[in-house]
Amino acid sequence: MACSALPASPVKHDDWENDTSAENNFKDERNDYQQPHLEDVRFVMKGLRRGGHDIAISRAISQIRSIRAFQIDMILGRLRIELDTAQDSVKAAADKLRAATGYTFEQYDLPRGPTLDLVVDNATEFCQAQKPHGVIEIEPLERVLSSQKILRIHYNATEIGAREIVAFYDALRPSQNIRWVCALPQLSTTTDSKRYDNSRIIFIINSILVILVILFDFLPFEVFKNPLFTHTSLGLTCICQVLVLLEILPGIFRVLLHSKMLHMDIFLAISTTCACAVSLTSYISRLRGQPLQQGSYFALSSLCGFMVLLYRFVSEIYGHTAAKLVSFRHLRTAEVHLVTSRIANATPNTKIISLPLLQYGDHFVVPPNSRIATDGLVVSGGSEVNELMMNGESAPVAKGYGSVVYAGTLNKSGRLVVKLSTLPHENTISRIAAISESTILGKSKTQVLADCFVITLVPVIAFIGAAISVGWMIILRYHDHQSWMNAAARAVISSTLIIVMSCPYAIALAVPVVVRMASRISLQHGIVVRDTQKLQVARNVTDVVFSKNGVLTRGIPTVVKAEFHKECSNEITQILYGLFKDRQSPIALAMVEWLGIQEMDNQQTDVTDIIDIPGKGVEALCTKGTTKVRVGNPRWLGIDEVESEHTLVCVEVSGNHVATFRLIDHIRTTAAAVIKRLQNRGINVHLTSNDNASVTRAIAFAVGIPPSNTHHSFAPSIKRDFVQNLQKKRKVVMFVGDGTRDSVSLVQADIGVQVNHNLHIHSAHGSDNEINNHVDATLMNPSKLHAITILLDISASVNRRIQFNYFWAGVYNIVAIVLAACTPWYCTIAPQFLLLLCNPVIGIQPIMQAGFSLGMVNFGKRYREEEREALHETREEPAFQLYSDHP
Repeated sequence: MACSALPASPVKHDDWENDTSAENNFKDERNDYQQPHLEDVRFVMKGLRRGGHDIAISRAISQIRSIRAFQIDMILGRLRIELDTAQDSVKAAADKLRAATGYTFEQYDLPRGPTLDLVVDNATEFCQAQKPHGVIEIEPLERVLSSQKILRIHYNATEIGAREIVAFYDALRPSQNIRWVCALPQLSTTTDSKRYDNSRIIFIINSILVILVILFDFLPFEVFKNPLFTHTSLGLTCICQVLVLLEILPGIFRVLLHSKMLHMDIFLAISTTCACAVSLTSYISRLRGQPLQQGSYFALSSLCGFMVLLYRFVSEIYGHTAAKLVSFRHLRTAEVHLVTSRIANATPNTKIISLPLLQYGDHFVVPPNSRIATDGLVVSGGSEVNELMMNGESAPVAKGYGSVVYAGTLNKSGRLVVKLSTLPHENTISRIAAISESTILGKSKTQVLADCFVITLVPVIAFIGAAISVGWMIILRYHDHQSWMNAAARAVISSTLIIVMSCPYAIALAVPVVVRMASRISLQHGIVVRDTQKLQVARNVTDVVFSKNGVLTRGIPTVVKAEFHKECSNEITQILYGLFKDRQSPIALAMVEWLGIQEMDNQQTDVTDIIDIPGKGVEALCTKGTTKVRVGNPRWLGIDEVESEHTLVCVEVSGNHVATFRLIDHIRTTAAAVIKRLQNRGINVHLTSNDNASVTRAIAFAVGIPPSNTHHSFAPSIKRDFVQNLQKKRKVVMFVGDGTRDSVSLVQADIGVQVNHNLHIHSAHGSDNEINNHVDATLMNPSKLHAITILLDISASVNRRIQFNYFWAGVYNIVAIVLAACTPWYCTIAPQFLLLLCNPVIGIQPIMQAGFSLGMVNFGKRYREEEREALHETREEPAFQLYSDHP
């Protein structure tokens, strides 16, 4: 959920300059309106309970002025805020959040680069000690474990390893009790483990007590007719009610004190307490020899409290499970079998160490039926590995000598010896988890309306319960001529059933569980969805606009011909080599490759003041800053462009056209099939390119895009205007392009899909080609264009499940309230038991199951089979261009 708070208009500075007293009086106000310094901060919320509390928390957080925007993830138990550090520091913001909500907030920030967290006795002595070569910084953390201090050591993993650091300090300071510890606050599974365990213990104790009460009340054994068991039932019922209050009262006090809103837990506490009071009344009436008409209410009262705890416990189970599924971090292994010595043709000797103590150069053993600790290269052994989390395919992949294996994947029956290639902080599972946890958790308009409806529904249900209770009291007293005591008892039980049976927060759960699971499944198929709202929008796409370069073509151009218009070709090649040798764009790589195979000396011309001009080219100065060089497309250089089947890259030195290079690229094998699938869905497909007409039309013809939807000579700004014009026609536009050259179009589109061209992992925070924070989704593997159709399929499935959840939650609440309201007409108490027992099963289970069932759908199976057939039947043919948009 996102919410913004904007300050009021500032006071004019002229008034302060003319009045010194005003300057003193308004000193604080002037500080409030200084230029904001916004920082993205993430917190783990400790002690957070699921079940509608996000609405109360949102209301409380929105009152803090320094927080400009925020998002709450109830599944992972975390908060992401946009903090104005000109008003509050991170620590001050955490204190205000704790005061506003009653929960504890701990900053969660994964460090960049390798770190090692150590627990020491004397932090000052440790920090002042000599540092080994390779240790960059020692950072004291605020957390304290018992009486010991936690220090975070930042180090260069290529110069020193984690075990070497521990050994160095053990030898340097033997008096210190040094040990490794995971000091980072963990998301999802471990954040709420204590709360989960407490809920489970309370629920188990309550279940045992309720079973005893039911036995004493209903089993037809004479021994249970003894008054002693009646006294025992009363005591057990009261204990059950105390357990219920212990479970829900802390949340009630938080909501009342901090959010000032009515929460369903308040009415649950009141109604179950009233039911317990009815049991006490029936007990007193029995002692007086005037038992109530329906007998003992012990079983029904205790069962009402039991259902409250069961509902909360079921919510915790589903939330705990969902957090594990979406986090990915639970796939990490805690320990690894490190190879200590190897003998040819023999099983290597190993020892078990903690995962963070791995270092470069290590070999480790992967036993059968265990997860792979980190990315690496198989050097011995053979097996099959389940890479479902990587590619969405459940079929195991054969691995042997020279095969690459990935962290978190599951080894099957064989035994593998793996050479480490990436440390745990930078491996595949860490990177995927970091991407998943950085998802923007915005709320759609539908969910915002649902939350508002829930806030309104809670007091409405309470009012309905009270009104029906009063109505039944009057009917039973004056129509059925029952005593006031008996009428009141039955009426109170009816209102209690209404409140206990209703499940308004099932409506609030209709979206988050489904969307979070869909985000995880998208990631399995190579789609990083940063804004989860787009998962509900994608199914409505009417137009898909492709940027040609690196999307429909492979992005690996080659120079097929060079034409020099001056005699100084050797000088030109030296200038070009100096310009492109350190650049990583596809055109630059193609030029360097071509220059490398030419017969030229090893000299190069120094080039300075290099400026990239997106959609046009690059310019620089050479020969000690006196000669201007421009390399780019002919239109930018003012050169007459002739029709050509190649991409043209022209070179201009001091205003003279000195050379022209012709490049080609290949169309992706799957491009035509993906475009055909989109067109079969009734989606209009467009192609935009900054290249010449011949190249653009040739590629459009090859992939099946009609000429009317093919647009050439489109600079980045023109592409954005084209998308905007489609939107003015009430089209829902998806733009698929490069994150740098097409950034303005990606932001403008309803759904912007960035194609990531660099999959090499350098840290848990990203790769060389950082994901654009402003795009809605990122296609991690550009060769798998079918991920676009998978995204549309996931979106359609998400919306079907959300609609089902809303429908089910609405129907269930209506039926439950009606049935509970009619309970005084029942002849026996059995139907009331049946209603209560159905509450957690019928109310919340289908909603949660609808989200989890997404994981059972194989979205990419059909597309993968089609692509395998295409790869066998066709070969990639040269297209006629690439990357003239940005040499």
